Amino acid sequence: MVITVKTTQQEERSIVPVASLDDGVLWETAYSQNQRSIHLNTGHPFYQRAYFPLRDYPLAHQALDFFLWALVEAQHEAVSEREQEHMDGVRLVVPRILRKLALSDLPEPDVDDVVPNGPLDREGNASDPTTEP
Repeated sequence: MVITVKTTQQEERSIVPVASLDDGVLWETAYSQNQRSIHLNTGHPFYQRAYFPLRDYPLAHQALDFFLWALVEAQHEAVSEREQEHMDGVRLVVPRILRKLALSDLPEPDVDDVVPNGPLDREGNASDPTTEP
C-alpha cells in the first residue's frame, strides 16, 4: 500500500508503509524512480496508536502526512555536515519521544481494528497472537 499525499496541485508525494526500520525510527527518506518518498514504520507505536487509527479522518491524516514531509524536507535541505548530523539526530530522537508518549498516553488499538504487525504491548513490542497472555 502506498499513501499518496498531494502537497500542491502539481506535486504528489508517496508514503510507503513498511514493517520496520533500522533503529526503530518512525520514518526514513527513500527514493523510487528518482522521486523522494517516505518509508513509514508500521511497527512503531505512534503509527499503530495514532497514525493508523486516523485513517478514517482525512484532514487529520493529511496533517500528519504534511508534518512528516516537512521533517523529510528539512533533512533534505540540511547543507552543512553539522546540519545533516543534527537532522539525523532529530530523526532518532523524535520517534523515541513519540514512542514514549504513544505507549503512555494513547489507547491501545481496538481489537476489531486491523493494525499492521498486530497490537503492541507496553514496551512497544508487537504481540504474538499465537501465545497466551
